[in-house]
Amino acid sequence: MGSVFVKILCMLAIMAIGYFIKRIGLVKQSDFHSISNIIIYVTVPASVLINFNGFKLDPSMLMISVLAIVFFFIASGLSLRLTRSQPKEERAFVLLNSTAYNTGAFTLAFIQALLPPACAVTVTVFDIGNCSTTAVFCYMLASMVLEGKTHVTPRYVIRRLTHSFVFMVYMTVTVVGLLEIPIPRFLLAPAELIAPANVFLAMLAVGIGMEINMERSELRTLLKCLGVRYAMAVPLALVSWFLLPFDENVRLAMVLVSFSPSTLFGALYTAALGGNYPLANTVISVSIMISTAIMTLLVMLLG
Repeated sequence: MGSVFVKILCMLAIMAIGYFIKRIGLVKQSDFHSISNIIIYVTVPASVLINFNGFKLDPSMLMISVLAIVFFFIASGLSLRLTRSQPKEERAFVLLNSTAYNTGAFTLAFIQALLPPACAVTVTVFDIGNCSTTAVFCYMLASMVLEGKTHVTPRYVIRRLTHSFVFMVYMTVTVVGLLEIPIPRFLLAPAELIAPANVFLAMLAVGIGMEINMERSELRTLLKCLGVRYAMAVPLALVSWFLLPFDENVRLAMVLVSFSPSTLFGALYTAALGGNYPLANTVISVSIMISTAIMTLLVMLLG
């Protein structure tokens, strides 16, 4: 327990360093997205390769991916119900910034630092479902709300999935884990050097990205986003801890994943659809602070 507490303090210290170097001008707020891209496209894939190396994935664990998809659609329904009388711009904003999980750039690093490798694999399996809903349905539903569209083609779904780099990486390593295919040494060698940087960069990016920037009138929208995000976290955590037929490490990882903050892609999609980008960044920042506190407490209680 003592070593876990020390690691948590170290991660919080790295977050503080990120915030401090931004405040003194060593880095800028805009650097947050550059570092996040390095995490998503470089250090996360490297970490996934290392965690899956030699790991035999039980096919039953794929129910975790299904669970991610199911809870996304429940959260989407809750979001649309909660904002049914609001302007379409607010409905789309809440949908984009409350229904998907920031697992790759935050929760994976948190779990990677504190728990055994099997827990990181659990996050990856969950993210297969999370990435598919984020890459396809989250953006699609928000577009439908804004534009009044009611039809989507299979071609659109396939194109969005195959153009999601993270989803394709996760699908590839899942097949590798299921079939017990050895990962080539030419991939493992650089991954072994890169993967340890994931925790540091993820926590540093959190500190750099921490920003509260909103008008007083926007508080209601912020609270709706947080309300949907954490209202869905509780039942997912309970289902994961008490009903999933896996060992304690896997179930603990799922409990932590349940309380992941809002996804970075929510802000990117908000900007792409002409929404309130600064407020979306505020949602991410506030949800990261809340998730860090909750996940730290859960590790101390259940770990």
